[in-house]
Amino acid sequence: MLIFNLDTKYQLGIAVGMVGALLSSLYALFNGRYSHHKEPNTVVTYQMLGGFALVNLLAPFYLVFMGTENLYYNGMDLFYLFILATVLTVFLYFLVVGLSNKISAFTL
Repeated sequence: MLIFNLDTKYQLGIAVGMVGALLSSLYALFNGRYSHHKEPNTVVTYQMLGGFALVNLLAPFYLVFMGTENLYYNGMDLFYLFILATVLTVFLYFLVVGLSNKISAFTL
């Protein structure tokens, strides 16, 4: 709020940032508690399947309200999406879950 001097035109951005920070901290806390009881592969699999299901459930609403009816991908787009999904998402989540077994959620 100090950065934008309480300017009303940035309220949505500030609210989204605050909700994102809250959800990120809750994720770290719950992930730290849950990952001690399960294998990291199992935890990451549940998280990725849950995220995939949620995106697929919400995507039609997004496409209707944003006015986009179809999404078109070419070969390079699919390649970059595959790299983003595997290396930059699943692999890094696997590392975070593995780290949460060794360090506290607060430190993480």
